[in-house]
Amino acid sequence: MEKVKWGVLGTAGIAKDQTIRGMIEAENCSLYAIAGKNIDKAL
Repeated sequence: MEKVKWGVLGTAGIAKDQTIRGMIEAENCSLYAIAGKNIDKAL
């Protein structure tokens, strides 16, 4: 099955603690991009 590529807008706690973690753990999902005001938080 082909993975779905996702992008996240915002680097707040819910993105880091919930959304991104779920994307990394999912078999059919790929975290493709992250955008935020602060480049250090996006890395």
